Amino acid sequence: MRLGFKLWQVAVVLILLLTLIRALKDDGPNNRSEREVNEPIQIHSNQLKFYSIGDYGVSECERTKAHKKCKAKTQAAVAQHINTDALSFKPDFILSLGDAFYPFGPSSLEDNQFRNSFEKPYNLPNIKDLHWQMTIGDHDHCGNMSALLAYGKGQRSQNWEEGPGLHRDSFQLPSPYYHKTFTINPGKKLFHIIVIDSVGLEGSVSEWSERRFSDKLNRKDAGASEARLQWAWLESTLAKASLSANPRLVMLVGHRPVFSAATRGRTIAELRVSNRLRTLLSQFGVSAYLHGHDHIMQHIHCQGVEHMGNGVGGFSLHKINGTLWPNEGEHKLIWSSNSFHGFARHTVSSLGMRVEFVQYEHTKSPGKGSVVHQVDVPFRGGFI
Repeated sequence: MRLGFKLWQVAVVLILLLTLIRALKDDGPNNRSEREVNEPIQIHSNQLKFYSIGDYGVSECERTKAHKKCKAKTQAAVAQHINTDALSFKPDFILSLGDAFYPFGPSSLEDNQFRNSFEKPYNLPNIKDLHWQMTIGDHDHCGNMSALLAYGKGQRSQNWEEGPGLHRDSFQLPSPYYHKTFTINPGKKLFHIIVIDSVGLEGSVSEWSERRFSDKLNRKDAGASEARLQWAWLESTLAKASLSANPRLVMLVGHRPVFSAATRGRTIAELRVSNRLRTLLSQFGVSAYLHGHDHIMQHIHCQGVEHMGNGVGGFSLHKINGTLWPNEGEHKLIWSSNSFHGFARHTVSSLGMRVEFVQYEHTKSPGKGSVVHQVDVPFRGGFI
């Protein structure tokens, strides 16, 4: 009997075995439970719709005058436009790309940022019942990570009451990094959302002094040990996804970019994470990388991967550079804009994922906004 395995499939199997062995070397009671949390969740649907939004949590920041660039009215305007758009789009959830809290993450469950920068701005009729799938940003990391994760698992302050607004389980953050799998019918095509902790990945690839916010990060949550666990988990998760016999679309989601057209400072740590992620994206056939961090909208293509940036949810906008960062590799800037704030619509069907970048218009009455760029990402592979 002849087996129809191709060389690339054999290679992926070997890589998977090696990454699993590496992960087991660091195994312990706490690490084992962490991996169990990150097992993929299967959801079956004919079509999946969601929004993505990044870099938005500024309302409490302005109220306390913690940063002069925090403007609550901008966050509120984007929220209102999403609410209006949701009436016809009918999303299943909202995907946060990080920096839900400025200038630094909440200090405890009692911190008013949870109420004023998240619960109140999005307590709007068409979106208040939606779950938010969270990604941790670098500003979020500069708070109390234990409080952030506790809030993401449904814990609240002593004075918090379940009311007509956002529900206890709206803010979903099961762990700093996690994996969700959706089965899209017909055809049983697999759509993977793999969420990573960009800041956490830096811990094992750079010196502490080479990192942004090095004076505010927690060594327990952002140190070398946690980074090694996350890198091993990421390689293992990508390898498993690439082995699927079903057609698949793998979207990696992180706060920071792999490539960017925005003008801003970069660190050695960011460059090293970017280089390593770029290798993994190509190695395991990832279709899309979605991120925030840079306060522009952008679409960059590199070696079969669509890099899409959407960090315009509320904080002030960045300038756009004439050259890409890092200025190396086979990448091409397809489109970028820093004209307005906004969000993105994602529609996943049996044909693939359509991403529509939506910028809101500065009008007195919130409308749907304008679609200013569109990306179509097809499913890949499958041998059944």
